[in-house]
Amino acid sequence: MSRFLQTLRTRGQVVASSRRDGIEVRYSDGWTERVRGGRYTLIDPRRRVVVDRPGKRSDVRRLDAAIDEGARGR
Repeated sequence: MSRFLQTLRTRGQVVASSRRDGIEVRYSDGWTERVRGGRYTLIDPRRRVVVDRPGKRSDVRRLDAAIDEGARGR
């Protein structure tokens, strides 16, 4: 997790997040990660699905951490 947050601090920025019907994080480089309906999806800047698999608790924790980090950076 700490490596992910360090990379986020140096290379990316959370530009939008949502927690209504799941959790979704969009990054400044165009990538999107989300966990919705028990599925984890990674979408590239061209809106292509790169990963679609069952979601894990670690996915939700990572995305929550990205949202928290993004809120601190604003």
